[in-house]
Amino acid sequence: MANLFEPIAIKLVEIGVIGFLLPWAITAAIFWGFMRKSKLFDSLYVDGLIALSASFFLWGYLVGGTAIELGAPLATFMAQVSVIILVLVFGLMGASMFYPDLQKTLGENFKSRSALYIMIALFFGLFFSSGLYKIIIPPEIFTGPRGDVATLTLVLAILIGGLFIVIGIQGAKKKED
Repeated sequence: MANLFEPIAIKLVEIGVIGFLLPWAITAAIFWGFMRKSKLFDSLYVDGLIALSASFFLWGYLVGGTAIELGAPLATFMAQVSVIILVLVFGLMGASMFYPDLQKTLGENFKSRSALYIMIALFFGLFFSSGLYKIIIPPEIFTGPRGDVATLTLVLAILIGGLFIVIGIQGAKKKED
């Protein structure tokens, strides 16, 4: 029997729901959340209008001004994040059977920065494996006389070095306080 949802998914891709509408809605929701959190304006209507306008400007530029296709990398990223969240939820459910006070146990074991480093590494792994790095680093950078590996290694070293510098500065600030 044929998959009933395949023609629907293909049609959604053809009419731009996957490539524009859903990413636009997510961006608008994020902008609206930032506007509400910052309390820059007192009106929900103004916050909503600014969030919708900013997300239209952003996605209008990405769709019309560049040739970057974001639908597939975003879908891959969301699918990978969903799998990781499911694994974590089932892991926590399983652990709660063996530890009566799981919140206390987690609070005691995750006081160090190792959990932060694991989450950062997980994010970067998903970021690069889903192809979202192509948004920040255009694919044209990787086509050169030296090949892909040298340029990718250099870019990754710069990103990871910058990340460690920011984490070190934050740690020094906390020690001063």
